[in-house]
Amino acid sequence: MPLQSSLANRGRGICLLNAGGARGISQLTILSQLIHRLNYDDKDDLQDKPCTIFDMIGGVGSGGFIAILLVILRLTVEEALEEFTNLSVNVLDKHDIDAQARTAALRQYVDNLLVKYKVDQNHRLLDGDDRPNGCKLAIPVSYKRHAGSICVLRNYATRQEQTFNLTVAEAMMATLATPPLFTSIPILKDAATFEYIGADWTLSNPAQEIITEAHNAFGAEERVACLLSLGCGHPGVFGAPDSSSSADWSQFLEQLVMNAERTAQTLESQIGRLGIYHRLSVSNGLEGAIMKTKKDPGDIMTHTKVYLDDTRVSQQMDKCTETLRLREGAIPLEQLRYRGGPAVLPLRLPPLTKTFVMRKRPWEFVEKVLLGPRDPKDIDGPSILFVTGMGGCGKTQLMLRFMKEYKSRFTHQFVIDGSSEDRIRADVVRNMRALGTEHSQKSFDECLLFLSHPPSNVQLLLLYDNVDDPDIDLSSLLPGGDACVIAITSRNSLLGDLHPKSHLNLDVMSPEEATQLLLYEFDSSVPIPDQMKKDSLSLAEALGYLPIALQQARAYMLQTKCSAKEYLRRLLKNRENLLRKAVKHQTDMQSISTYAAFETSFGRLPRASQKLLWLLSYFHWRGFPLELVNVAALHEFSNYRQTWLEADDDFHVGKELLETTFIHDSEWDVAYLDEMVLSLQNYSLVTIVQGVDTLLLHMHPLAHDWVRTNIPEGEKHDYQCASIVLLALGGHDERTAATQYLASHVAHMAPIWDSLHVNNAMAFGHILYENGVYGGAVQLQERVAEELKRCPDTDNIEALNSLWNLGRTYLASGQLNEAQRLFEEVTERRKELLGERHLDTIKASQSLANTYRDLGRLKETRLLEEEVLRMRKDI
Repeated sequence: MPLQSSLANRGRGICLLNAGGARGISQLTILSQLIHRLNYDDKDDLQDKPCTIFDMIGGVGSGGFIAILLVILRLTVEEALEEFTNLSVNVLDKHDIDAQARTAALRQYVDNLLVKYKVDQNHRLLDGDDRPNGCKLAIPVSYKRHAGSICVLRNYATRQEQTFNLTVAEAMMATLATPPLFTSIPILKDAATFEYIGADWTLSNPAQEIITEAHNAFGAEERVACLLSLGCGHPGVFGAPDSSSSADWSQFLEQLVMNAERTAQTLESQIGRLGIYHRLSVSNGLEGAIMKTKKDPGDIMTHTKVYLDDTRVSQQMDKCTETLRLREGAIPLEQLRYRGGPAVLPLRLPPLTKTFVMRKRPWEFVEKVLLGPRDPKDIDGPSILFVTGMGGCGKTQLMLRFMKEYKSRFTHQFVIDGSSEDRIRADVVRNMRALGTEHSQKSFDECLLFLSHPPSNVQLLLLYDNVDDPDIDLSSLLPGGDACVIAITSRNSLLGDLHPKSHLNLDVMSPEEATQLLLYEFDSSVPIPDQMKKDSLSLAEALGYLPIALQQARAYMLQTKCSAKEYLRRLLKNRENLLRKAVKHQTDMQSISTYAAFETSFGRLPRASQKLLWLLSYFHWRGFPLELVNVAALHEFSNYRQTWLEADDDFHVGKELLETTFIHDSEWDVAYLDEMVLSLQNYSLVTIVQGVDTLLLHMHPLAHDWVRTNIPEGEKHDYQCASIVLLALGGHDERTAATQYLASHVAHMAPIWDSLHVNNAMAFGHILYENGVYGGAVQLQERVAEELKRCPDTDNIEALNSLWNLGRTYLASGQLNEAQRLFEEVTERRKELLGERHLDTIKASQSLANTYRDLGRLKETRLLEEEVLRMRKDI
């Protein structure tokens, strides 16, 4: 079975916004560039907003105001930048007004803003926003009477304390209400009035507080992938004033109190090695006290863009973008909150099944490719093994056993989830970080570079597991060089076809291996009874020797205490429920279900390929000739060898479904069929083998049964009709590459022979006759002859033709007396209806002569052959 998807390891994204007054413009400019890169890399028409990218956005002072714009008003960064720039010009940097006037201007601005974005003035932070999957907002503010105490405004409830549910307008006012620019904001609560001010003075960088909020909101075990801290510019170097001026000392103390960079540096020293912390803040040009130095918005943007143009900053932005896109959860919030985070732990190897059965030939192939000498013709790049096969055939378990057996041969072993490009990137980075702090800041490309050229004493084995998506471009995700050994497991058999010498197409188990798995728990010190072996072998055969089905059966028998014979009886009676049921087969592994493995593959197919698979499920699971589709298309999916009666509605239903399945853009193109078959191969739902002048499709019998039972109920009849028409179109006189492979499919449809339309029954009979299956041909042709006799719409000629076909089959099968009787009847009646010199009459006479010869009636043979010769000369 493939490894579990790593969605459970998807880490949280947290954004921290420092206080900085008008220089919040710089934060939004940086954030705009970051999100532009993220959206550009995703190549998606849907442009993500900060509230959909981050799980929590928190800020203090102006940073808190911006957080409200992004989370509550759900603005894009560009919209938020426009609004905050207007706020800066018209309120924050407005001169010659006192605190009361500035506060009034702020209130008016907030009111207009809410009207503009259609937010009710009475809307509160918790109104409709306490959503488990929504972006969470956290804004620390202070009490005026106790400025050192922090109160956090939220749009979510927590268990730790009751959340003070301010209106959005009150929250916007409170987070900016930093004296002396603004007055405090009085808010009535429980018949008492509380006055709030911004927490800038107490907490210019709220990093630790926001981490604590994330811990409370998401839980201790939730992991963090990205902690983005946006500053408002480095304060530069400042010293104590030489003068005794109170104004100079006031500004100096303000710089000390509001130096957010100290907190950022502390955080960097604690968690920088984890690769999740990204601090972005303009290093030059925005120096000065936050409140005292006025900066024009254009100047702020200019300095920020110069900062972003720096190569090192651009690289840091790329790393931050990558962590947000990959979302690899590196560190739990519990450790991040209390200890700053230990070194990143490596990804744990998935558990190996305790009932592993050694598969000799596949194992030897793996050893040869990964451990043996390299092919002299293949000296460039790493050694790569491709292990492909259908879901549940044991690819992952085979490779995990190899990794365990040869652990000492490799310095490091990585298991990489190959389900998507993002998962591959995330797991490579995570495994690399676990090698040491020197790798904690490496980007994915830097990780690949290291893996391509590791130190000479390092041997690496990389397992890319479950690389099923055919659209993944592996070339850009694998290390180069020749230092790595790489194994790739996939349901996509085409992945390995390009490398036949290193491609293991893992099939089902051998009968011996399958029996060994079913009897794994049997006491090895006691001889296994022969009947038990026989029953286990019968069960293994019924399950097609598929490992996941065998494992499921073994676990079921172990839990229900039933024998192999009893399980087989249940399987024959209720196969679908038994194989769909998820069974726990090992404590440290997830439950397994054979049908669930099929569902996973089927669900990833394009619709056209799903339709083809539904159609194939009505044929035998082995040896469907692709040439049959081409033959049917050449006959326009409708022109039979002979049409005995007018086609019924089922024929037209089948014809229409065949056309919608195989005709693309109003015409038949075999390349379209190739595309559908390639899709089926991508997930190993079919196996392609070379027949005589045609390719043959095989399906595993369990997958074949599953597909059939999962056709939508309202469409099953349509697909049965289409399969009958398609097979009947193979019954033409000309022998094609498909002809010799059709008899088994006609025999597979034997349960519906009695309900076939005459035209289909005759075509099926002809196919069987051409392949020497005379018993079935007789059965079908006898039914056709009887039905034509009873049908008033059938003329005598058609009835005679059906009797001649039946006589010919009698003759071929050795039923000479029956053949004689029919040929005599047909000959006489054709003479009456067509005349003795008609070609059909002569043909009937020749068939009768052949029958006389086989019966040993040589005199009648000679006389009749002389008559036939005379008639041929006459015409």
